[in-house]
Amino acid sequence: MTELDVEIAALFYPVLVEVAREKELVSFGDLIRRTQERHPDNLAVQRQVPVGVGRRLETVRAFTDAKGYPDLTCLVVNPGKSVPPDTYYTNPEAEQMRVAAFDWSEVESEFSLQIATWRQSTQKRTKIKRDKAVAMMAAYYLEHKSFLPSAIQDFREHIIAELMAGESAEAAFAAIVKDLRFEQHETVVSPMQGTVRHATLAAMQPV
Repeated sequence: MTELDVEIAALFYPVLVEVAREKELVSFGDLIRRTQERHPDNLAVQRQVPVGVGRRLETVRAFTDAKGYPDLTCLVVNPGKSVPPDTYYTNPEAEQMRVAAFDWSEVESEFSLQIATWRQSTQKRTKIKRDKAVAMMAAYYLEHKSFLPSAIQDFREHIIAELMAGESAEAAFAAIVKDLRFEQHETVVSPMQGTVRHATLAAMQPV
């Protein structure tokens, strides 16, 4: 868990609570859009893309699981779907009903305290400068490129940001690979271009 995970999870949480109260579901893209509209000046969330949301949702889930509360993240689904891509339940629809019926106002202060604790913890992590992060990214990519999906090259800046925040190269790449599996039937959008981009090996090289 990095500072970025905690920061964006804290911004996602009230949107998810709102979705729960409305007894609705939300796509990865719409979750980002709704959060961006609330925080137009927050650069981290403005840069957030659907691939990469998974680890932020895991941060929210770390709170609800520890407390035994319903899983808010089960409301986040791929477009046109009614269950989350990462299904943890034999009956995800039942979990969604639990989320909708739960009084989230009763645990708002608990979540705020948990976020404050996580922020203190993550601030102690060793941060690195961009040039070192770029070198770490390139080295990991070159060593593991035969096992990595080609689309991961479109998330160069996302990976660099995670490394600068103190994440390990293995964890930063693994999070993207995991989320790309859920996006494999959808268009992969480059966070830098806004369109599908055919990257080459050079995209992951130090610059």
